[in-house]
Amino acid sequence: MAQTYDVKLQARVEELIKQCGSQAKASRILGWSDGVISQYRRSDYERGRVDEVEASLREYFRLQDEAAAQAQRAEPFQPVLDTYIPISVSEDIRKAIRFGQLKKGITILHGDAGIGKTMAAEKYLRDNPNTAVLITVTPLTGTVGNVMKLICRALHIPEGRSKLDMIIDLKERLYNTDKVLIIDEAQHLQVRALDEIRPLSEPHIDGKKGIGIVLIGNSEIYDRMEGRRQSCFAQLYSRKRLTRKYTTKQVTPEDIALLFPALEGKKRELNFLRGICQGRYGIRGGVNVYNNAVDAENIGIDMLTLQAREMGIGLN
Repeated sequence: MAQTYDVKLQARVEELIKQCGSQAKASRILGWSDGVISQYRRSDYERGRVDEVEASLREYFRLQDEAAAQAQRAEPFQPVLDTYIPISVSEDIRKAIRFGQLKKGITILHGDAGIGKTMAAEKYLRDNPNTAVLITVTPLTGTVGNVMKLICRALHIPEGRSKLDMIIDLKERLYNTDKVLIIDEAQHLQVRALDEIRPLSEPHIDGKKGIGIVLIGNSEIYDRMEGRRQSCFAQLYSRKRLTRKYTTKQVTPEDIALLFPALEGKKRELNFLRGICQGRYGIRGGVNVYNNAVDAENIGIDMLTLQAREMGIGLN
């Protein structure tokens, strides 16, 4: 029995492919192999059930439609999107990264979570795609080998080789380039990984210049250097050119106005959100409370308070 195809659904797949720029990219988003999507487009999917494919496609597009409908309802309230906003802390971090790139050595930027450190690093990469390298470390990837792989991947260097081969290639690729290596969530770096990365910031024996390395993360990495384990970090510590600490208390009224322009003139609402942003939940917490209120189509103080309470967020 011949399988039937939803022509309208196929048309939506074609539209998504145009938006993505290729069938391969669209296939990854849709969760099916390139071959399955190719056969589905031709109405020639004989190795499986078309209804299973179409059920998953409908689910994907249904979610997209719901998100678009929410955005359209929320438009008058201007939700805070996941994009860079030039608040004071983020701008200072961008300038500090530039300092690290120009002056070489080690720059350490640390502080509270949710205050814009990662956003600033990503913005710097977008503005300087040819001279900046950004990796994000996790507890799993903080080892020597995994960090080398992350850096190689960011530089499009083959990564499936020995650690020695990778570090040699990295030095050849990075020395005398004036690039900056930005490592986000650097508190997850193991000591041995730091010891392997550090020489990239130092002049080579043959006179080649090293690069700037910027470590971004919470204050754990700085505390480890200053505290009882300082001896493990002696080489790193002696090469630092700049250290900056950022806290949620640095969030200014001007920052809040930039973050929530729809609340212009509404002092109670702005002060309430500033209280959240300056507390343990940081800017991320304030933005989440505000966006939840936007979804409820009410950004007044009562709704903001309700959303904060439901999220378990209290003011300090």
